[in-house]
Amino acid sequence: MFGCLASGRLVQTEPVAVDPARVVFTIDDADKINHLVVFLLGHIPFDEGFGGAVYFGWPSAEGPVWQYLGFISNLKPSAIFRVSKTRPTQSEAAAPFASMYQNAAPMGGFQQNFGGSMMDSEQAQYPAYMYDASSIQAQVGISIEPLDDIAQQTPLADEASQAGGMIGFTQAMLANFFNYAMSFSTPTPKYNEEYVPTSVVKQWYESFERKLALNPNFWKQ
Repeated sequence: MFGCLASGRLVQTEPVAVDPARVVFTIDDADKINHLVVFLLGHIPFDEGFGGAVYFGWPSAEGPVWQYLGFISNLKPSAIFRVSKTRPTQSEAAAPFASMYQNAAPMGGFQQNFGGSMMDSEQAQYPAYMYDASSIQAQVGISIEPLDDIAQQTPLADEASQAGGMIGFTQAMLANFFNYAMSFSTPTPKYNEEYVPTSVVKQWYESFERKLALNPNFWKQ
């Protein structure tokens, strides 16, 4: 049903089934790829109202750190994702693959915990999880989920963009406040300091709020 293509590699069309709704592809030497494509093979469509949420699992000694990349659907049968800058710097995870390797030994297999129930290893043949710091073996997970549920998730790239936008806004706001307040500063005779009337802070706040209401992107100018 699914195919996966890492940049510069051969196409993979035989993922390992975790259960009827989830599959995983193994990506060897994941630190050497920049992009990957996930797509429908075309012979089996999604059921009406469903799509495939795509996750990328970076390896760690405790198990993969899963990150949501995006989705595919019948109307969007393929998608390309950039993974070269997705490697996490700290522990983070994304359902439903977050607990895929719960209680996994560093060089062993794993158990599946999903929907509050522990799936026994006899119910599904899970791909062996191998962690080797010298060889980065990551995984791509595809989970068949309702499109309404998928729409509630935020892809990693969007999260990074939003974080960058918030940082830029905060820096611009602080610079605006500093410049505005300092334009009203007055030196004090007894101290080697300058003071700003508290009324200036109120004036700045009202001015900034008014500009933001008229043009939410004025601070980018």
